[in-house]
Amino acid sequence: MAWSAGDDRLATAGGSQIIIWDTTIGQEILNLKGRESHPFRNLAWSPDGRRLATAVWEASGTIRVKIWDATAGYERSATLPSEYFKTYYKGGGFF
Repeated sequence: MAWSAGDDRLATAGGSQIIIWDTTIGQEILNLKGRESHPFRNLAWSPDGRRLATAVWEASGTIRVKIWDATAGYERSATLPSEYFKTYYKGGGFF
């Protein structure tokens, strides 16, 4: 679960889907469905709230990171290396 910077949207993960909620009206506004064989484990919003990073831990122990357009609901980029996600959490906040 991750709150957007303005606290007006909440992203929740369950299995291979992510739901984005508008907290001002209490309703689901987007349902992002991945083609994942493992559940999403981590979520992080971009500072401007337009993108959402997701991480999936594979059975092999590798981490796959995807960037989603959090307003239109599509995947914006290909899978990224796990270092990208780690950098964001170390305070970069620049994706």
